[in-house]
Amino acid sequence: MSGRVTAFGDRALLLEPVRPSDATTGWCLAVAEAAGRMVPGASVVPGLASVLVALDGPGTALADARAALATMLAALPDAPRPRGEPRHHALPARYDGPDLPALAASLRMPADALVARHRAATWTVAAIGFSPGFGYLVCDDPTFAEVPRHADPRRRVAAGSIALAAGMCAVYPSASPGGWQLIGHTDVVLFDPAADPPARLAVGDVVRFVEVP
Repeated sequence: MSGRVTAFGDRALLLEPVRPSDATTGWCLAVAEAAGRMVPGASVVPGLASVLVALDGPGTALADARAALATMLAALPDAPRPRGEPRHHALPARYDGPDLPALAASLRMPADALVARHRAATWTVAAIGFSPGFGYLVCDDPTFAEVPRHADPRRRVAAGSIALAAGMCAVYPSASPGGWQLIGHTDVVLFDPAADPPARLAVGDVVRFVEVP
């Protein structure tokens, strides 16, 4: 998968695949890892379909970094993979979310079939954003691509809520507004300011959901 580098302001560069595909998440994770080695001291932030490389100050030569990253992208294999082993998380889940029955009906399947697909999926943390510790999880099952957001978001979604939208899954790390479809909840704390690190999930981690009574 080929990529391009463009300026993002005067101190940052944006790396994107030329033709995003189902392999984009893996590409972003591998590119972020390689970019961190290529430009020491830069802040590297992988997103859902791009990687931001923020340089450490005005003294850093943007043109030199851009040339180095372009060379790095050209040398990557078609399906690059991060070198490090991902961390694995098994999150206990109770599938009692208020949106589960209606969502399953809209997908033309019983609720227990949707739960089975969610449990069977291997979810990868593609990005962290929206709120501290909020992981955007993706998987290969195309069923979830059909899940819409709510037209009118809830004013408050409880911490630990397991939600689906637009081909992704998330667990709300803290109470906040939200427009995703709520299918269950977990008692696992995903963000604790007193912990080190505060966020349980990180980009590249692998998540499986384990149903509990």
